[in-house]
Amino acid sequence: MLRPATPQTSGLLLLVVAGVAWGTSGTLGTLLNRASGLGFLPVAGYRILIGGLLLLAAAGFTGRVRLPRHRSGRRRVLAMAACAAFAAISLLGARPERDYDDATGSGLAFLLGGAVVLGVALATGERVTIDPAPGAVALVVALGLIPSAVAYLAYLRGLRTQSSTTGVMVALLEPLTGAALAFLVLGERLGPTGLVGAVLLLAAVVLASLRPGVPAHAGERLSRAAGSAPG
Repeated sequence: MLRPATPQTSGLLLLVVAGVAWGTSGTLGTLLNRASGLGFLPVAGYRILIGGLLLLAAAGFTGRVRLPRHRSGRRRVLAMAACAAFAAISLLGARPERDYDDATGSGLAFLLGGAVVLGVALATGERVTIDPAPGAVALVVALGLIPSAVAYLAYLRGLRTQSSTTGVMVALLEPLTGAALAFLVLGERLGPTGLVGAVLLLAAVVLASLRPGVPAHAGERLSRAAGSAPG
C-alpha cells in the first residue's frame, strides 16, 4: 500500500519540477528565435512579462493576491533583491511573510522586469513585435508558463518545507535539463568536459536530495501540528 507523501517529500518534488522547468528556457527561447526572428532581449523580456501575468492570474484565481501590510525592513530589502538575485529569492522563499503571497510578489517583479527588458530592447533598435502565427504565439506562452510561472511558483512552494540550501542544489537540474533538451530537440552535442560537468551536477543533486534539509520555521510548524493532533 502506498504511503501518503510527506510535506518534505512534496516540497522536494516541487523543487525538482522547478529545476526541470527552468531547464526548458534555453530550448524554448531558441525555438522562438527561429520561429519569429526575435533577438535575445525580446525573448527574455517576453518570458519574464508573460510569466508575471500568469503568476498574477494564478494568484487572482485562488484569491490570494496580497502584499505585506506591516513594516519589515530586512525582508523588504530581500524582496527587492530577489528581482535580481537568485540567492535572495531562495532566502525569502525559505522564510516567507505571513501576509505575503509569493505568486503576487513574483508576478509583480516579473511584470516590472519584463517591461524594463523589452524597453531596453526597443531602445536599442531591436524588433519586439511578435508574428501572430499560432506556432510563435504558442512558444511565447510556453516560455512564460513553464520556465517562469510554473518554475518559480514550484520553487517557492517547495522552499516552504525545504531549506534554501537544498533548493539551490536541486536547481542544478536546470543546466542538466537544458543540455538534454538541446541534444534531443536542437541536435547539439556535449563534449567530454561537458559530460564530466553533467555527471558532477547530477551527483550534487542526488546527494542534496538524499538528505533534504528542513527550514527552522517549517520544522516549528510541523512540530506544533503534530503536538496538537489527536493521539
